Amino acid sequence: MKTAVDDDPISLEEHEANLKYFAEYMRAFNNGDEETAARLFPKIKPPAFILKVFKDLYGAEGVRSVGFNTSRADKLYGEGWLDR
Repeated sequence: MKTAVDDDPISLEEHEANLKYFAEYMRAFNNGDEETAARLFPKIKPPAFILKVFKDLYGAEGVRSVGFNTSRADKLYGEGWLDR
């Protein structure tokens, strides 16, 4: 059975980079370093299906307001997918 992960496979390198940026983000957030946290969060590139679920739950503005990097979803769903 085909899954959403099949449409947007994430390489080991991308997965490791996401973990690294998330750990650094959480460290900055927990230390109250909002500037560093805000700089790091957009470097995390969630899989497209995660962003689609987030959009379904919170709308396009919810995705934008959090500051998610949407490059993976843009590639899979096409530019402007948030507004469709």
